[in-house]
Amino acid sequence: MKLTQYWLNLQLVLSLAENSTSPPSSPCPSVFQYVTDPSHYHRSPALVGSLILAGVRTNFNNTVEVVLSLSRNGGFSNSYASIKLLNLDKLPEEPAKFVVYFPDRFTTPNVVSIVFNGKQVCRGSPAEGRWVTTINLNYYVMVASRNAVRTTRFFNSYKYGQRRPTTNHEDPDRGDQQGSTESTVLPEVKSYDGDCGRPVSPAMPLLMGGMQTRRSEWPWLGVLFYKNRDQGSVEFRCGASLISSKVLLTAGHCLLKVDGRTALHPRDVLASLSRHNILDWSEPTSKTVTPRDLIIHPSFSGDTFDYDIGIVTLPEPIIFTSSIRPICLWNKSPEESLLVGQLGTVVGWGFSHPEGTISETPKQVQLRIVSEVDCIRSDPGLQLTTSARTFCAGGNGTGPCQGDSGSGLYLHQGHSWVLRGIVSHSLLDPQTGKCDTRKYSVYTDVAKYRGWLKEQTGDDFV
Repeated sequence: MKLTQYWLNLQLVLSLAENSTSPPSSPCPSVFQYVTDPSHYHRSPALVGSLILAGVRTNFNNTVEVVLSLSRNGGFSNSYASIKLLNLDKLPEEPAKFVVYFPDRFTTPNVVSIVFNGKQVCRGSPAEGRWVTTINLNYYVMVASRNAVRTTRFFNSYKYGQRRPTTNHEDPDRGDQQGSTESTVLPEVKSYDGDCGRPVSPAMPLLMGGMQTRRSEWPWLGVLFYKNRDQGSVEFRCGASLISSKVLLTAGHCLLKVDGRTALHPRDVLASLSRHNILDWSEPTSKTVTPRDLIIHPSFSGDTFDYDIGIVTLPEPIIFTSSIRPICLWNKSPEESLLVGQLGTVVGWGFSHPEGTISETPKQVQLRIVSEVDCIRSDPGLQLTTSARTFCAGGNGTGPCQGDSGSGLYLHQGHSWVLRGIVSHSLLDPQTGKCDTRKYSVYTDVAKYRGWLKEQTGDDFV
């Protein structure tokens, strides 16, 4: 509260004489200005951005997107930037006041764009130079009523030339960060009743079509990132499902390099649990680690679609909480007759827009499972990409797409959820080059691999 009062008592236009380098001029001085940091966040004089936006709406998910562009020869000494709302308790009676912290006090970024509730309120020019980095900062705020504000903060989305953001000055390769955020989350419960497939926050009923998930709704949902050392970045790779305290299942092709042939090394991967927004590395309940081992089924080849299953083992057993719990494996007969006609739920961060962008938060969709005969008869291409170890689902215009690989297909049995399939592949629309959700998608049938899983992990997964 002291920071807020201090800031609000200052004039928004402060003298820049303390900084030896003149900042770029703001392309929209009525909305955004460069000012001296009143909180001394950088411990020495530095510039930050003052952003003021009028028109915050109640009972509405207000969105703010700030795009920054930096240039500096030799790269950047820090990759952390953030946006913070200062007068949360004053909304919506007064304009929203934000402070934008830049990643390096020696380099002041250009403002390329500011979009508020879908409307562009500022437009500028990107930086120029040999090393240019584009940073997307996003902030969502829901104002329900006076003194009842729920916020979710999202951090940097680096387009190129940068490491991922870190918190508390951590080593970006440690992969075990836990920071702070203003997100509304369930209280963390360190006890666990031993029952797999039972979330603390029950899953909502689904319709035939994609919909947003709630935080902690799918506590076994995992995400894999690839550490691209050539570009100095961390990239979203695939989904995964936690099936024990030390094992995640994903698709085999998710554990290969982009050439589709060479296996990734564990040090090239980060595995995250209890993640909701894949751009926010400071979610308080999340756990991110470098795997101990990556195991691809020995019969899988990047040239085929069969045996598309992989194991990610964690360096040590994970502690189960209200937002990290395992899912059960299918333990009935793997006969097709027990599967056909059931509705499965797929949850993932894959493409959710026509232009093919990754979703920041996971979405879920319900799909009906069909017989092998109906699947292969529907399209000649599926005759070549299915086997006795796969099954098909969907085909109604909704379903998984690029980026959903490795995600699980979950079935509800009794009072628990079970993992039956892993998103493997789908046919492409020849005109768009994107997945064709009018066709059936293909899933690795996890029930056919219980023996191999026990052999590799020593667990029975009852």
